[in-house]
Amino acid sequence: MRILVAADGSSHANRALDFAARLAKELKGVEVTLINVGHIPITESPPIGNPGYVDYGAMEEALERAGRQILEDAAKPFAANDMTSTSRAAASDPARFFGAAKSPRP
Repeated sequence: MRILVAADGSSHANRALDFAARLAKELKGVEVTLINVGHIPITESPPIGNPGYVDYGAMEEALERAGRQILEDAAKPFAANDMTSTSRAAASDPARFFGAAKSPRP
């Protein structure tokens, strides 16, 4: 059996992680995958105080660092119960990442 848990650091996601850890402990031999998908929205106007320039590379790096930290924290309930989990952080539109997005609007 496999369990996929989305982690974003919110209290709701943390409760889901705790539940998944309890479930995996009961079922034994479960393959747990933790995922964090961050999204940088496209803005139509530059940020205040920095007209005309947005460093999307720096934003993506910060997003990936934050995602890795969230996943590191998310793995703790599993490690505490001697279970292993795999994790994956991605910078993407979550709907597109999971293949649920329709073609972009005109």
